[in-house]
Amino acid sequence: MKTYQYHSQKFKSDVTVSYNKHGILTGFNVLSGNAVDQLHSHDREFKNFFYEVDFIASAKQHGLKIIEVQRVVTFEMFWKDYEEKNCGRTKAEACWNRMSKFDQVEAYDFIKAFNGILKLNQTAKPYATTYLNSKRWIR
Repeated sequence: MKTYQYHSQKFKSDVTVSYNKHGILTGFNVLSGNAVDQLHSHDREFKNFFYEVDFIASAKQHGLKIIEVQRVVTFEMFWKDYEEKNCGRTKAEACWNRMSKFDQVEAYDFIKAFNGILKLNQTAKPYATTYLNSKRWIR
């Protein structure tokens, strides 16, 4: 997942635009409190950037300065959201620390979907160590 930040003249504010690993728009956020009311009236602006390549091409064409925002997901964030606390925290943290930053973000982002899959299949949730070692988020 990649997130870009730029200053929008329409919103007179900084805006973040997020894309998943397939380059498809997953979200946008106007960072100024004043511009949030205007957001719904400008949905069309963001629909033009449905694909990451289109957003980057448009930014280059218009001389827009975009900054890729690096997401950092900590083990604390993962541990809090994974919710399966019956395994050893130390072992899970050791697995986490061996992972690449990209895999850490992917593993963290997939937790909600993983919970939904488990609920749908009526399957028990594996230990956090098992989830991390078996890379359950990779499809």
